[in-house]
Amino acid sequence: MFENYKEIDFVINCFIKWLEIREQEFQKNNKYTLKFPSDAHTFYVDASHSKLLKSLFYGEEPLSNPPEHNHKYGWKKNRDKEKDKKLAFAIYCFKKYFTIINKEGKEFPNSFREFYINIPHSALLIRLLSGLEPLPKPPPKSFSYPWYGLIDNGECEAFEVRKTINKKLIINQILWDILQEISDQEYVVYDNVSKTKCKVTYSYNNKIDKSRKYWVVKVIDDK
Repeated sequence: MFENYKEIDFVINCFIKWLEIREQEFQKNNKYTLKFPSDAHTFYVDASHSKLLKSLFYGEEPLSNPPEHNHKYGWKKNRDKEKDKKLAFAIYCFKKYFTIINKEGKEFPNSFREFYINIPHSALLIRLLSGLEPLPKPPPKSFSYPWYGLIDNGECEAFEVRKTINKKLIINQILWDILQEISDQEYVVYDNVSKTKCKVTYSYNNKIDKSRKYWVVKVIDDK
Protein backbone atom coordinates (compact mmCIF):
# COMPACT_ATOMS: atom_id res chain seq x y z
CA MET A 1 0.00 0.00 0.00
CA PHE A 2 1.00 3.65 -0.37
CA GLU A 3 1.09 5.56 2.89
CA ASN A 4 0.46 9.16 1.88
CA TYR A 5 -1.06 11.24 -0.88
CA LYS A 6 2.35 12.27 -2.21
CA GLU A 7 3.17 8.62 -2.97
CA ILE A 8 -0.27 8.03 -4.46
CA ASP A 9 0.02 11.13 -6.64
CA PHE A 10 3.40 9.88 -7.92
CA VAL A 11 1.92 6.46 -8.77
CA ILE A 12 -1.06 7.92 -10.63
CA ASN A 13 1.23 10.26 -12.56
CA CYS A 14 3.43 7.31 -13.58
CA PHE A 15 0.43 5.58 -15.14
CA ILE A 16 -0.68 8.80 -16.83
CA LYS A 17 2.80 9.36 -18.26
CA TRP A 18 3.03 5.75 -19.40
CA LEU A 19 -0.24 5.95 -21.32
CA GLU A 20 0.58 9.40 -22.66
CA ILE A 21 3.88 8.21 -24.17
CA ARG A 22 2.21 5.08 -25.46
CA GLU A 23 -0.52 7.17 -27.08
CA GLN A 24 2.07 9.44 -28.71
CA GLU A 25 3.95 6.44 -30.10
CA PHE A 26 0.73 4.87 -31.36
CA GLN A 27 -0.15 8.12 -33.15
CA LYS A 28 3.21 7.91 -34.89
CA ASN A 29 2.20 4.46 -36.14
CA ASN A 30 5.03 2.87 -34.20
CA LYS A 31 4.72 -0.86 -34.90
CA TYR A 32 5.98 -1.73 -31.41
CA THR A 33 3.28 0.25 -29.58
CA LEU A 34 -0.16 -1.01 -28.63
CA LYS A 35 -3.33 1.06 -28.80
CA PHE A 36 -5.10 2.25 -25.64
CA PRO A 37 -6.27 -0.70 -23.47
CA SER A 38 -9.86 -1.74 -24.12
CA ASP A 39 -10.80 -3.17 -20.71
CA ALA A 40 -9.57 -3.88 -17.17
CA HIS A 41 -7.93 -7.19 -18.09
CA THR A 42 -6.05 -5.73 -21.06
CA PHE A 43 -4.92 -2.81 -18.92
CA TYR A 44 -3.62 -5.23 -16.27
CA VAL A 45 -1.73 -7.37 -18.78
CA ASP A 46 -0.22 -4.39 -20.61
CA ALA A 47 0.85 -2.67 -17.39
CA SER A 48 2.31 -5.86 -15.93
CA HIS A 49 4.56 -6.35 -18.96
CA SER A 50 5.49 -2.72 -19.58
CA LYS A 51 9.20 -1.89 -19.33
CA LEU A 52 8.34 1.77 -19.79
CA LEU A 53 5.91 1.86 -16.85
CA LYS A 54 8.48 0.17 -14.62
CA SER A 55 11.15 2.69 -15.60
CA LEU A 56 8.81 5.56 -14.76
CA PHE A 57 7.99 3.94 -11.42
CA TYR A 58 11.73 3.68 -10.70
CA GLY A 59 11.97 7.43 -11.32
CA GLU A 60 13.87 7.15 -14.61
CA GLU A 61 13.42 9.42 -17.59
CA PRO A 62 11.68 7.57 -20.44
CA LEU A 63 13.96 6.41 -23.24
CA SER A 64 13.02 6.52 -26.87
CA ASN A 65 13.22 4.57 -30.14
CA PRO A 66 10.99 2.87 -29.11
CA PRO A 67 10.26 3.30 -25.33
CA GLU A 68 8.75 -0.13 -24.62
CA HIS A 69 11.52 -2.12 -26.30
CA ASN A 70 14.60 -0.25 -25.16
CA HIS A 71 16.86 -2.59 -23.17
CA LYS A 72 18.92 0.12 -21.45
CA TYR A 73 16.58 0.89 -18.56
CA GLY A 74 18.42 1.33 -15.27
CA TRP A 75 16.03 -0.82 -13.25
CA LYS A 76 17.39 -3.88 -15.05
CA LYS A 77 20.71 -3.39 -13.24
CA ASN A 78 19.33 -2.01 -9.97
CA ARG A 79 16.32 -4.17 -9.17
CA ASP A 80 14.43 -3.26 -6.01
CA LYS A 81 12.10 -6.02 -4.81
CA GLU A 82 10.13 -3.61 -2.62
CA LYS A 83 9.50 -1.27 -5.56
CA ASP A 84 8.54 -4.20 -7.76
CA LYS A 85 6.00 -5.30 -5.15
CA LYS A 86 4.56 -1.78 -4.89
CA LEU A 87 4.23 -1.51 -8.65
CA ALA A 88 2.48 -4.88 -8.81
CA PHE A 89 0.12 -3.70 -6.07
CA ALA A 90 -0.59 -0.46 -7.96
CA ILE A 91 -1.36 -2.37 -11.17
CA TYR A 92 -3.71 -4.65 -9.22
CA CYS A 93 -5.46 -1.60 -7.71
CA PHE A 94 -6.07 -0.12 -11.15
CA LYS A 95 -7.54 -3.41 -12.36
CA LYS A 96 -9.75 -3.62 -9.28
CA TYR A 97 -10.86 -0.02 -9.75
CA PHE A 98 -11.88 -0.58 -13.38
CA THR A 99 -13.67 -3.82 -12.44
CA ILE A 100 -15.67 -2.06 -9.71
CA ILE A 101 -16.76 0.90 -11.82
CA ASN A 102 -17.76 -1.52 -14.59
CA LYS A 103 -20.07 -3.32 -12.15
CA GLU A 104 -21.54 0.08 -11.26
CA GLY A 105 -22.42 0.59 -14.92
CA LYS A 106 -19.58 2.94 -15.84
CA GLU A 107 -17.59 2.26 -18.98
CA PHE A 108 -13.84 1.74 -19.23
CA PRO A 109 -12.15 4.98 -20.45
CA ASN A 110 -11.95 4.75 -24.23
CA SER A 111 -9.05 7.17 -24.68
CA PHE A 112 -6.04 8.63 -22.94
CA ARG A 113 -7.87 11.97 -22.65
CA GLU A 114 -10.75 10.37 -20.73
CA PHE A 115 -8.28 8.52 -18.50
CA TYR A 116 -6.35 11.75 -17.84
CA ILE A 117 -9.49 13.70 -16.92
CA ASN A 118 -11.06 11.15 -14.54
CA ILE A 119 -8.30 9.10 -12.90
CA PRO A 120 -6.44 11.76 -10.82
CA HIS A 121 -9.69 12.70 -9.04
CA SER A 122 -11.00 9.22 -8.30
CA ALA A 123 -11.65 8.82 -4.57
CA LEU A 124 -12.15 5.08 -5.08
CA LEU A 125 -8.77 4.59 -6.76
CA ILE A 126 -7.05 6.64 -4.05
CA ARG A 127 -8.78 4.49 -1.44
CA LEU A 128 -7.57 1.27 -3.09
CA LEU A 129 -3.99 2.55 -3.44
CA SER A 130 -4.10 3.45 0.27
CA GLY A 131 -4.66 -0.23 1.03
CA LEU A 132 -8.32 0.13 2.01
CA GLU A 133 -11.01 -2.21 0.75
CA PRO A 134 -13.87 -0.88 -1.37
CA LEU A 135 -17.23 -0.57 0.34
CA PRO A 136 -20.05 -3.00 -0.57
CA LYS A 137 -21.87 -0.05 -2.15
CA PRO A 138 -20.90 3.55 -3.00
CA PRO A 139 -21.08 5.85 0.07
CA PRO A 140 -23.06 9.11 0.30
CA LYS A 141 -21.37 12.17 -1.14
CA SER A 142 -19.94 15.24 0.57
CA PHE A 143 -19.17 18.27 -1.62
CA SER A 144 -19.65 15.98 -4.67
CA TYR A 145 -17.00 13.47 -3.49
CA PRO A 146 -17.62 10.02 -1.92
CA TRP A 147 -17.93 10.41 1.85
CA TYR A 148 -15.89 7.36 2.85
CA GLY A 149 -15.09 8.77 6.29
CA LEU A 150 -18.77 8.73 7.25
CA ILE A 151 -19.14 5.02 6.51
CA ASP A 152 -15.68 4.00 7.78
CA ASN A 153 -16.00 5.89 11.09
CA GLY A 154 -19.74 5.77 11.62
CA GLU A 155 -19.96 9.53 12.09
CA CYS A 156 -18.43 12.72 10.76
CA GLU A 157 -18.64 16.45 11.19
CA ALA A 158 -20.70 18.31 8.60
CA PHE A 159 -19.52 21.76 7.59
CA GLU A 160 -22.80 22.85 6.00
CA VAL A 161 -26.28 21.86 7.15
CA ARG A 162 -29.44 23.77 6.21
CA LYS A 163 -33.08 22.99 5.62
CA THR A 164 -34.75 23.73 2.28
CA ILE A 165 -38.34 24.80 1.68
CA ASN A 166 -39.23 21.40 0.16
CA LYS A 167 -38.41 19.44 3.33
CA LYS A 168 -34.91 18.46 2.35
CA LEU A 169 -31.72 18.85 4.31
CA ILE A 170 -28.59 20.04 2.55
CA ILE A 171 -25.51 18.40 4.08
CA ASN A 172 -22.19 19.51 2.60
CA GLN A 173 -23.95 20.62 -0.61
CA ILE A 174 -25.82 17.31 -1.02
CA LEU A 175 -29.62 16.94 -0.68
CA TRP A 176 -30.92 14.40 1.86
CA ASP A 177 -34.57 13.49 2.55
CA ILE A 178 -35.82 14.42 6.01
CA LEU A 179 -37.50 11.37 7.56
CA GLN A 180 -38.02 12.99 10.95
CA GLU A 181 -37.52 16.54 12.23
CA ILE A 182 -37.00 16.12 15.97
CA SER A 183 -36.08 19.81 16.38
CA ASP A 184 -34.36 22.54 14.39
CA GLN A 185 -31.07 21.04 15.62
CA GLU A 186 -31.81 17.34 15.23
CA TYR A 187 -32.97 15.37 12.18
CA VAL A 188 -33.20 11.82 10.86
CA VAL A 189 -32.33 11.84 7.16
CA TYR A 190 -31.97 9.44 4.24
CA ASP A 191 -29.81 9.47 1.11
CA ASN A 192 -31.70 7.79 -1.75
CA VAL A 193 -28.60 7.22 -3.87
CA SER A 194 -26.48 5.34 -1.32
CA LYS A 195 -29.49 4.07 0.69
CA THR A 196 -27.94 5.49 3.88
CA LYS A 197 -29.92 6.59 6.96
CA CYS A 198 -28.35 9.05 9.38
CA LYS A 199 -29.06 11.17 12.44
CA VAL A 200 -27.91 14.79 12.17
CA THR A 201 -27.38 16.65 15.44
CA TYR A 202 -26.12 20.11 16.38
CA SER A 203 -24.69 19.78 19.89
CA TYR A 204 -21.68 19.30 22.15
CA ASN A 205 -22.56 15.66 22.72
CA ASN A 206 -20.31 13.86 20.27
CA LYS A 207 -17.11 11.85 20.34
CA ILE A 208 -15.22 14.07 17.91
CA ASP A 209 -14.69 17.22 19.97
CA LYS A 210 -16.72 18.17 23.08
CA SER A 211 -15.23 21.66 23.37
CA ARG A 212 -17.46 23.21 20.72
CA LYS A 213 -20.91 22.85 19.25
CA TYR A 214 -21.33 21.73 15.64
CA TRP A 215 -23.22 19.46 13.25
CA VAL A 216 -22.50 15.75 13.47
CA VAL A 217 -23.82 13.17 10.99
CA LYS A 218 -24.10 9.65 12.45
CA VAL A 219 -25.00 6.54 10.48
CA ILE A 220 -28.07 4.65 11.69
CA ASP A 221 -27.91 0.90 11.19
CA ASP A 222 -31.45 -0.49 11.14
CA LYS A 223 -30.30 -4.10 10.96
